[in-house]
Amino acid sequence: MNFDAATLQLVNGLMAIICAVPFVLHTVFRGHDRSGLYWSLGFMSGLVSAGCYAVSATLNDGWIILAVANGAFAFTLGAVWSGTRLFNGRRSLIQLPMLGGLICAALVPLFWAEHGVWAGAAGYMVTVGIFAGLIGWEALRPPLRRNVYARVFATAMILGGLYQLDRALELTATGVKTIEANPLYGTATATLVVTVLLVISSICLTAIRAERDTQHRLAPTPGGGAVNFSMDVLSAPAFAAGAKDRMVRSRQHGIRVALLQPRIDGLSDFQVAYGASAAQEAILRFVAVLRGSVPPTAIIGHLGEGHFAVLAMMDEVTTGRDVARGILTTLAETPLAPERGLRMSASVGVAEQAEPGVEWDILWGAVNERLAAARADAGNVIAEVRVARDGSRVDALGHKLAS
Repeated sequence: MNFDAATLQLVNGLMAIICAVPFVLHTVFRGHDRSGLYWSLGFMSGLVSAGCYAVSATLNDGWIILAVANGAFAFTLGAVWSGTRLFNGRRSLIQLPMLGGLICAALVPLFWAEHGVWAGAAGYMVTVGIFAGLIGWEALRPPLRRNVYARVFATAMILGGLYQLDRALELTATGVKTIEANPLYGTATATLVVTVLLVISSICLTAIRAERDTQHRLAPTPGGGAVNFSMDVLSAPAFAAGAKDRMVRSRQHGIRVALLQPRIDGLSDFQVAYGASAAQEAILRFVAVLRGSVPPTAIIGHLGEGHFAVLAMMDEVTTGRDVARGILTTLAETPLAPERGLRMSASVGVAEQAEPGVEWDILWGAVNERLAAARADAGNVIAEVRVARDGSRVDALGHKLAS
């Protein structure tokens, strides 16, 4: 049985609706973190693309609808890539998908007179193939690669990307008429491949997000969003909200707090020497050290690039320096790569309340100063200060961990 292009595009559009609508609605009603929002944005863009392709295949006239379809689909894969980067704790780089989509859309009117519905097809296929490959590569990076659904998702995307790049080479080498008649690279097969990738993506991303939610219990934030627990610690905004609330309650109970900022020493140099994946693995090891060494009721936040914050109550430990020394001692006992003899070190800034009631902004400014002082002193250093209510520093000490 043979299906014409219009029928296949209609089926693809229906599958897009079935896969995308529940995912998007789940995001809307649950208020997930930015990675889920970018994935949902990709699915919505895919709906637009599928609808435009169905209309274009039916009318077979006019470049505007085709330009929108090509641009929207390229942006779809780009947005999924951006969301995957966010899930791994990296910047979204959403500007690149936007640029890719605009380029794919702009190629259509430039070549419409010569190639018709295949206008700009080669550039579009290359863009889609590159973004699909990038999705696969990002899904195989930590921490996402530990998830079996992520590995399935990555495999499907890499294979889909290779297919599109191979299709672009075939189109460039043989021309439009030949590829239209080719059963492997023609419109029917390409539409089937896109439909399969859509279904796999929907299943895998839903499973990844559901597993993350189950493990980490998304906590509401004052803005109505949710906490990103992709690295087993709070995001920076969530940490700030939680820390401020704990400081208010600790003041009511007359309990002092200590605010710490541990930061991995030489992370940028380590990344240059061993690569981004090794640097990401080092950050995850450091997270494990923090979770295992600070008091169980302390909260931990990730400020970015191996830079963390910890808020601990002083009724549980003697001083903030004790918490910091526990971090560095555990870190010294946790080799990054025993076979290479690699170990991590960190600088820790500590700002401890001399009395309950020191305001958040004062304590935050003090801990930033102490971290800068610790990093300036060759690293592996604890620099601490006790802060009074008026902001004055009771003392400012630096302690280097004995090696």
